[in-house]
Amino acid sequence: MKKMICLILFLLVISSVAFTQSIELEVLFVGEYEIFYPSSLDKNNPQNQPLLFVMQVTNNDMINSQSCKLSLSFSSSSPDFPNILTRDQGIITHDYTMLGSTNPDSLVLGPGQSVTFSNRDLIRSEMKIAGNWNDILDDPANQVFKDHVSGDGFLPACQYIFTLYAVDPNVTDDINDEDIYDSVIATVNITNPSSVELITPGESFSNSPPLIVGNSPIFGWFSPGSEFRFEIYEILPGETAEDVVNKTPHHAQDGITDYIYLYSGSYPELQPGQPYGWRVIRTVYTTLGEIYITSELFCFIIELAPGGNPQSQNIITFLENLQNFGINIPGLNIGQFSPTGGIYLNGVLISPEELLNLLNAILSGEVTIVIE
Repeated sequence: MKKMICLILFLLVISSVAFTQSIELEVLFVGEYEIFYPSSLDKNNPQNQPLLFVMQVTNNDMINSQSCKLSLSFSSSSPDFPNILTRDQGIITHDYTMLGSTNPDSLVLGPGQSVTFSNRDLIRSEMKIAGNWNDILDDPANQVFKDHVSGDGFLPACQYIFTLYAVDPNVTDDINDEDIYDSVIATVNITNPSSVELITPGESFSNSPPLIVGNSPIFGWFSPGSEFRFEIYEILPGETAEDVVNKTPHHAQDGITDYIYLYSGSYPELQPGQPYGWRVIRTVYTTLGEIYITSELFCFIIELAPGGNPQSQNIITFLENLQNFGINIPGLNIGQFSPTGGIYLNGVLISPEELLNLLNAILSGEVTIVIE
């Protein structure tokens, strides 16, 4: 009899532990966007929404079915509008059959069952919440947020946090900490990029382009982005900047992920005395699709110094560009630097272009110099 009572108590304890730990949430995917348009979250056309997140809820109880309610809160890292939609306002009250549940008022999970869903499944007209997505901009606490959205049409730059809660199915309005079974966070970092700043070589487009030396210049720019297109054009007499960029580029490269670009000797040659214009186009990912930000057009003319050759001038230009990027080499006087003869690396004769490629790899971080 005692053994039977102990067994029953043991099973009750195990059942209790299993219940409190059986519902588990997991983030499977978070979209990467740089500009967030609230209009993209159309509840009436959820299939057209950007994919902001994919989440999964699992019943880890392999014996019993379990149920819960879900709540989706929306907050930000900005101190001006930290809580846009609270967890109490974001309680999903109906219709859980859209997630495959047998009960429209709660999510019922069979033993070991998992359900995967995205924002397209939760932010839709069929899913009712305790608050209302349409009331977000009408809340006086969100006045600063409303001013930004109404004026610009997109969300201010900061981090936006979607927090999903699995809570007690009996919760109706207020969520207490003890009601929460599990929670997960999906963060979207919005930067609202607006420009690409060119650094070197050359200057803004004009009828008198500055002179540079060497026919393998290093192009540098600044923009907090992740993917760029580089274009360089020949400039003919009398052409405007608009005329130039409406032509086929002398050379173009897509998919650049760095802020520097070495013009290799394998590309179409740049000729001394010929004016060139170059620009950079940045791909920006928004919740309404891709847009492109184009830099201004910089221009230059390649000058071949008397008595020099393009390869040696390329090395001089590279070292000058190191200083343009804020990298100084102690003891090096560019004005006195004039490479002659062969170039040896570890006792092996290499070409100036190979040296340039090595220096560029060092500058971009692909190669690290270790001093032992």
